Amino acid sequence: MRLLIAGLAILIVVTLLCYANQVYLESCLEAVINDIDAVVSDVQNEDWDSASEKLSAVMDAWFAKKVYYMSVIIHEHIDDAEASMTELKSHIDAQSRSEAEKAARQVQIRLRQMIFEEILNLANLF
Repeated sequence: MRLLIAGLAILIVVTLLCYANQVYLESCLEAVINDIDAVVSDVQNEDWDSASEKLSAVMDAWFAKKVYYMSVIIHEHIDDAEASMTELKSHIDAQSRSEAEKAARQVQIRLRQMIFEEILNLANLF
């Protein structure tokens, strides 16, 4: 009986830790999505310097947490998001409004896909 209780306690603790990780990851990625919205706003206003500065800050924050992301997200998805951010930066540097808006939406789609795939459910556990 004690073994069953200990096993159940371990399962509960692991599940709670997984859930806490999911909540933290989701909040981190949502913050990046919101920051990209601010970049899009600057792009729409054609404030290229501000858009470039904000995107640089977003990318710096992204790379600061990259080790964490690499431990919990499929590496291919991280690479895709980074490639999209780099593409966005190049369109901002070229001051191409329509292309920058498309690239920004692509970054956000990739980030939302990461959130969706990391939702704690039985399919992700087994």
